[in-house]
Amino acid sequence: MEKIPRRQFLKNLALFLGPVFIPQIFPKRVFSQVIQVLPSEKPPSRRPIVSVVKGEDKKKMLAKVLQPFGGIGNFVKSSNRVVIKPNAAWERTPDEAATTHPELVRGMIELCYEAGAGEVTVVENTCDNFKSAFKVTGMNDAVKGTKAKLKALENKSDFEEIDIPKGEILKKAAVAKNVLGADVFINMPIAKVHSASKLTIGMKNHMGAVEDRGYFHLHGLNRCIADISTVLRPNLIVIDATRILLTNGPKGPGKVAAPNQVIAGTDQVACDSFAAGLFSMSGYDVEHIVEASKRGLGEIDLNKVDIRRANL
Repeated sequence: MEKIPRRQFLKNLALFLGPVFIPQIFPKRVFSQVIQVLPSEKPPSRRPIVSVVKGEDKKKMLAKVLQPFGGIGNFVKSSNRVVIKPNAAWERTPDEAATTHPELVRGMIELCYEAGAGEVTVVENTCDNFKSAFKVTGMNDAVKGTKAKLKALENKSDFEEIDIPKGEILKKAAVAKNVLGADVFINMPIAKVHSASKLTIGMKNHMGAVEDRGYFHLHGLNRCIADISTVLRPNLIVIDATRILLTNGPKGPGKVAAPNQVIAGTDQVACDSFAAGLFSMSGYDVEHIVEASKRGLGEIDLNKVDIRRANL
């Protein structure tokens, strides 16, 4: 009888007996070899995933863009306290592309409650007066009729000073208590140009959760953005690129384009690096993205990112 090679014998035995019985027959070392030859599905990508969906229906786009991560239920569990941080800093209408679209914020609120969230709070430290900013941006409408709360970070008591152990310039910062106490932190920026930092996307959006933004501008804006991003690590980043501001950012008004995209991920460097492409840039062209990459906060090289694209 023809002799069967040892590796093929192990594979045949594994298929015949199944993994329940094999550990009882073979020592651990041999069993691990058997498992390696068992047929299996393609292993999950070890590269960070950036999901991109193009379409018109914003809630459907949200649900679709989260599919590669297992849906919102993979982030939000029963009774979780969820904090959503949009960019709602300016007294600008959604069409002016200086702030996160309220339909996306509302869609995320609804998804979170559908997943069983106990509490959802939308927070922002606005640059313009918060009452007018929340009205004009549509944030009031985003929470209207839902159980979610809209919180203006306007008082010193809204913040708590924390240490930033890995900060190079920023060693301490007063950060929104809501964000610090959240079970799930969802960063929902809009992608747009910025006069001082070239672009403002995800990591730059963290400044709206900090009390003293002026310190950043006076002491090295881009490095401070990277510093704060070492402690503010969102569970999920969802970037509004349904329309983007191309000139006169961050407030505008300016030239607006409509990529009609929503971008999502868990790696804040990879997400920002991908979104930079909407402006004919790469992550390497934006200093704070480079600085965050140097600090090991994520992957800047899109060749090392698993980009999943879909259309609605």
